Amino acid sequence: MRNLLPFILSIIIPGGGQIFLKDYKKGFLILLLFIAGDLVIPFIPFQYIYVVCMIWSLVDLYMTVENIDGKQKTIWNLFFSLLIVLISFGLIPRSSASKIKYIFTM
Repeated sequence: MRNLLPFILSIIIPGGGQIFLKDYKKGFLILLLFIAGDLVIPFIPFQYIYVVCMIWSLVDLYMTVENIDGKQKTIWNLFFSLLIVLISFGLIPRSSASKIKYIFTM
């Protein structure tokens, strides 16, 4: 479980997993490039910068955790964290949209 949380953090906030594993230089570098990329290059949509930084963060995190836990457990942690995030992000907008629709129809 200790190495599942960094993957979830890196999907939500690029560089968050590295910061959780106390690799502060890489974590803050990825986070800084994510924020600076969004501010400096305004004509590139936010999603593209986010996806590039998230993939970079996940690949680096995968290589770091693979040295600790081994390949099979690391792949399982990555898959399970992606599944958790996809399910939770899929449920949040639907529940919020239905609540907003309910408020305006009253």
